[in-house]
Amino acid sequence: MTVDSKIAAAAGKAPLHLLPLRWLVGLARVFEFGRKKHGRENYYASDNDPDECERYMGAVLRHLSAMQTPGGSYTPASCAATDDESGIPHLDHAIAGLVMLRARMCKAGALPEDPGPQMGDMYEWTRFAEAVRIAHSKGQLGAWVRRDKTVRTKRDEGGLWYLLRDLVAADARRNLRRRRRQGRMVQP
Repeated sequence: MTVDSKIAAAAGKAPLHLLPLRWLVGLARVFEFGRKKHGRENYYASDNDPDECERYMGAVLRHLSAMQTPGGSYTPASCAATDDESGIPHLDHAIAGLVMLRARMCKAGALPEDPGPQMGDMYEWTRFAEAVRIAHSKGQLGAWVRRDKTVRTKRDEGGLWYLLRDLVAADARRNLRRRRRQGRMVQP
């Protein structure tokens, strides 16, 4: 595996290192409270209930509404409000509810575990387009397309593959003209 392909492979993975873990301590406390009250991962072990989305969203909305001021706004003080039963901020309960809802939706097959590229990871496409532009500007697009795994996986995504094919052909024609001008190729 070349350095380029390692970088490309790493770029496709979820950037978990960007999660601010120290701000998720409250979330962990909610999961700990839930484990003591309901059992470990009970939210994930339950059967697919048609009303589960409404139940989880209802809980999230109740925690969000508990943080609202009487005027309907949110302030730092109101967002610091804690749940009477657990003593943990409503904000952490709301986040936990959304995490549990997402886990249930993934288990049911309604959402992918990693929404990344298949749902439009713009960073990957931007990086890919930049690599195509650089290779094309250097007249090396054909060689890059043949060796780069990312390009081969994009083949099924339609229009982009045809654009690359046309760019490779244009690149080859440009290289042929350059070699002819430099006298390195005898014309037939």
